[in-house]
Amino acid sequence: MKRQNITPIVIASISLFLVNLTFAAPPRYEIIDLGTLGGDDSSADCISNNEGIVGYSENSLFHERAVSFDPTVKSNITNLGTLGVRYSDARAINNVGQVAGWSDTVEGLSSHAYLWDPINGMVDLGALPGMECSCASALNDFGVVVGSSGHCDDDNAFIWDCINGMHYLEEGPSGDNAPTGINNAGQVVGWVWRSDIHGTSAFLWDSDSGVVELGTLGGRASCAIAINNAGQVVGWADTPSMAEHAFIWDSINGMRDLGTLGGSISMASGINNHGQVVGRS
Repeated sequence: MKRQNITPIVIASISLFLVNLTFAAPPRYEIIDLGTLGGDDSSADCISNNEGIVGYSENSLFHERAVSFDPTVKSNITNLGTLGVRYSDARAINNVGQVAGWSDTVEGLSSHAYLWDPINGMVDLGALPGMECSCASALNDFGVVVGSSGHCDDDNAFIWDCINGMHYLEEGPSGDNAPTGINNAGQVVGWVWRSDIHGTSAFLWDSDSGVVELGTLGGRASCAIAINNAGQVVGWADTPSMAEHAFIWDSINGMRDLGTLGGSISMASGINNHGQVVGRS
């Protein structure tokens, strides 16, 4: 689960964008250095509505640890710990301060999803029956966690809550798929691998309809990445020319192309409850 660093050349080629669907002037931002735990690298991967920020940071031994950042004071970082010895990562934080992600286990041979809060610390969520690993990717304000569980080359979507524990998103093994977001209504989005197109297909799941594929922008593949509480979904999808474009989807208008900043590729990675979309192009 040790991540690889992105080269500076790749980073320099990516431009960020913000789409405000209300057409108001976009706000201005200041970039703040949040520091590290003593190593070289850190990453802020998720922010809550009340400015809770989580991600990972290298410590002085260059082990990656799940952390929360204080945006007002540089290097005021809380180490969330691990389930094992060396590695952990925080992937999501909700508005009540719960954090979800993955950590190596005590045995050091696998990684498990966890749910963290200030009272209970890091709680191991286990894995699906017969599976070795799990990783949490998102949670909502009710502490419902989604993610993937499987072996090294096969992932199955799971949903976890404090009453039912971890179970398949769909009944029984459902193939190689991964949830990427969940809203407070319990709707889940993500991608599922389809061997017939040799690519991924964006999906929306809820307890009434099950898994519904969202289609594409005229091409072959798509991937849903985030959903807000209004049920709007964003991600990327192929166009007829097989270029990946950011999209926004809702149950009334379907999938709409958000375009690019002049190049051929874009991707939407987040949407808030006001319909503002962020991503890269």
